[in-house]
Amino acid sequence: MPANTTVSHVSPLLNYIPRSAWYEASVEDDPDLLQYTTSGYHYTNATNGAASVSFSWRGNARLSFSRSWGTRIYGSYIRSLGSYRVTLDGHSTDYPGYTGGAEQLDYLLFGASYLSTVGLGPHNIRIGATSTDPSQPLLMIGYLVFENGLNQSLTVYHNSSDCVWRPESNQWQIDTHSHTTTSQLGAMGAGVALYGTLYAGSAPFSVTIDGHTRPPFTPNTAFDPLDNGTTLLYFETGLDQGEHTLWVENNPLPQAGGGTKMSLSYGVVFSADNAANGTASGPSLQK
Repeated sequence: MPANTTVSHVSPLLNYIPRSAWYEASVEDDPDLLQYTTSGYHYTNATNGAASVSFSWRGNARLSFSRSWGTRIYGSYIRSLGSYRVTLDGHSTDYPGYTGGAEQLDYLLFGASYLSTVGLGPHNIRIGATSTDPSQPLLMIGYLVFENGLNQSLTVYHNSSDCVWRPESNQWQIDTHSHTTTSQLGAMGAGVALYGTLYAGSAPFSVTIDGHTRPPFTPNTAFDPLDNGTTLLYFETGLDQGEHTLWVENNPLPQAGGGTKMSLSYGVVFSADNAANGTASGPSLQK
């Protein structure tokens, strides 16, 4: 059965444009931060389309409450919420922002069903601030939800006996939530999702699937988490059903004064609708 996938506001899969126009809320900014679903949010006060955030994925998504295919973006509905524009697969819709009524911390800013691209085709969604009203300058993003068209067939946790962590030394710090290193998975299926915890000191990381390396992913956070929740670090579908090798490397291009930490909690393996559930070969991380 296809499953919802949540993309937190700090996920490296989100592209904030430009990064300098977006701010991550802290407890000093908002004492009620823990009341949000993702214990935080990003916000911008840029006007007239000067700031946006985008997300791209392959595969369809299905709204859990209507059983139709779509995607959703959640943010905050407050008095200072200005107008915004959402562009999904090239089609734009404008929204007025706050128009009255009760404020909501986790508010459905946008929802769409019946995406035009069928199968495991590419999708892109972008939400941007368009307000020119100084009394309503804000756009706050908490998380995005989508559901890919594959079946979740296996979850491999960081403390599973199937995992092999390399190098086998004290460079890995182990707790109940994750393996963490300041140094740098094989899986069977048609897709994979990788989850971990992001910290103020988290470094960029690269992902290699079957020998093809993606450009480094940069975490979108400057703070340690307020809870023990995990974040979607990487997501890939559209793979041929079968065996694949996933390698994750911490800090592939070290920078002076940059983060050094990587924390991995578990990976989820997806199979095609017509594939029988199977077992995945043990994931491994190599320095």
